[in-house]
This record gives sequence, C-alpha cells and structure tokens, in this order.
Amino acid sequence: MPNQYNYNGTLEIDLDIISNNYFNIKKILKKKVCCAAVVKANAYGLGINKIAKTLFNSGCRVFFVANMIEGVKLRTILRKEKENNRAIIYILHGPSEKKLKEYKNFNLRPVINSFYQLNRWEEYILSANYKSKIAIHIDSGMNRLGLSKNEIEKIKTNKRLLDKFHISLIMSHLSNAEEVDNPLNDYQKEYFDKTARFFPESKKSLANSAATLSDSKFHYDMVRTGIIIYIGSQFQNYNTKLSNSICLKTHIISINEIKEPETVGYGSTFRAKKNTMIATIPVGYADGYLRSLSNSGFAYINNKKVDIIGRISMDLTVINITDVEAEIGTEVILFGPSYNLDDIAASGNTISYELLTNLGNRYKRKYNFKK
Repeated sequence: MPNQYNYNGTLEIDLDIISNNYFNIKKILKKKVCCAAVVKANAYGLGINKIAKTLFNSGCRVFFVANMIEGVKLRTILRKEKENNRAIIYILHGPSEKKLKEYKNFNLRPVINSFYQLNRWEEYILSANYKSKIAIHIDSGMNRLGLSKNEIEKIKTNKRLLDKFHISLIMSHLSNAEEVDNPLNDYQKEYFDKTARFFPESKKSLANSAATLSDSKFHYDMVRTGIIIYIGSQFQNYNTKLSNSICLKTHIISINEIKEPETVGYGSTFRAKKNTMIATIPVGYADGYLRSLSNSGFAYINNKKVDIIGRISMDLTVINITDVEAEIGTEVILFGPSYNLDDIAASGNTISYELLTNLGNRYKRKYNFKK
C-alpha cells in the first residue's frame, strides 16, 4: 500500500517552480528594483523552512512576515544559510508585542503603522540603546493599517518627530490591484507619490503581487511579491511566465451507490435524482478543505472533473464518481498545476489565499526539486 495512505493526503510543492517564478518576476523589473518575498503565514501554508531557503538561494534578500514570532523563526532559518546577514526581514504588524527585545536579538525591522507604534518604538530603542532601520507604512486608502492622513499631516508640519529614526522604506498597499482599470489604484498612487516626497532618502514600495505584474508604474524601488511566487498569475492573463508550484492529492477510501431519493452528508443537502456512484475521501475542514466548497466545489480523477456533493465534514468529503472509473485507493487531485486554483476557490465563494493558508498538518508535505 502506498505511503500516502498513512496521511489524509499529500501536498506536493515544486521548489524549482518557486525558484523559476522568482527569477521570472525579477526579469520584468528594472535592475535597481528589489524583488521582496512575502512569506507570512508559514509561507502561505506551504512551509517556510523550505520556501525561505529556496528563495534565499534564488537571490532574494528582503522578506516580509506578519509578526515578530514569524520573524524570529525566519531569521533562525536564514542563519543557517551563507551571508544570512544580508537578508532583511520586515515585520508587517509592527511593534505590537509586549516585549520588543527580539527585534534587536534577531535583527528584525518593524513596519510602523501608527503614531502609537512610533512612540513605542522610540521608547524601546532609547531604553535598549538600539539603532535600527524601520519602514513607515502610509495608509493611502486601504483603511486597514498605516499612518492615517492626519498622522501624515502632523509629520509634514513637524518632521523632527522622525529625527530619531532611520527610515529605510516608505510603503503602502493597493486595495484593488487585481482590477487593473480600477481608478482607486491611481488615486492611491497619487497620494503615495505626494506623501513619499517628504522622505527623499528612503526607498519606496507600493506594489503587491498583482500590481507587480500589472504596471511598472507601481514598482518604485521595491515590489512585495507573495501569491504569484507560489501559484503563478492565474487570476489574470499576464505575459510573465509563472506556474503553479503545488499539487494537493488524496485518495478514495470508500465507494457506494445511492438511489433516488437517498441523501448525502449532514443536513441531507444533496439528494440523488438517479442512481449515483459516490466516493468518500479522507479530507475535511479540519484539513483546511473549506466547508464552503460543499455542493459547489470539485476535484479531479484521471483529469476528469468530479463534483463535491453534500456537506464537507470535519474529516471527510464525498464526491460523485458516476462518470469516471475509480476504485478504493484511486488518486484524487484536489488542486494542482493543471487546474486553476482561483476557479476552485471561487466555487466555494473564497480566494486561493484562503485555500492555501488553511492547509492543515495532516497532509504529508513533499518537496520536489532538481536544482
């Protein structure tokens, strides 16, 4: 019996594809534009240890994570690599933790999102006698994190507020980058340009993954790429050659035939209208296979699409195999390089980010690489 049967499924990650994606993204950038990698949430659920090393060995020297715990873990990983001191790690949530000593111990740079964080950081660096570089996040219209317009105006009228800080980066975040023609993108860019002029010696960054691919006017000194490194550019038809690096596989553990009007799953939300062959796979919402895919999602057997029927439960999902040949043990592809992950996500009224970052620990992670 194959080893995969010891697990609910196997998550295959092709590290060569991730490396190639990073190289191909860099090809569309001007030489002086830095391509940073966003590896928060355990590298989008794929495993930060292998992913970070792959990106570092591909030339990436700037990383973004969500919080200090992720930053400490990443620095620990990179310290095992050569020239690790060249790697810059920014903490997107900023100095929100109660104790900030790990920023110094692990050489982490906070992204300052408010005057409150600015004041906290000033108190810390004075008490710890610590000179560090920071990023300033400007809220240009996302209204999520970043210095507000009022806070920016205070800085403009009194730049001495920033005298104690070495600001290495000014950044903001587009709220509609996937929509190339959305006028809010240009509105945010205009505000970012106007504000960034007050920081002439700092590097600038506005582009996330989508903005990196959509228009070079968003590139500035640094782009912050995340999802496109891992699954390519499936959400729009860009010319950049990027591929999906992941494939999630499971297998059939039970097969049955039901007849009209028998039902499937909790709540009896699927009712057979004819004789129907059904199969059960050992994956459920405890594995990160979202319940929202119930009665709407789909998978593949031998390149043929099979529908999810009934409600997805904690550990099990039922699929309709009436029109395919299958037996107990047959491989089922939940998503993979040949299938658009965004289409699968959309069937459950969600996005590929949520599918990836919810992947559980019950999958065997298998990393493929030849380089």
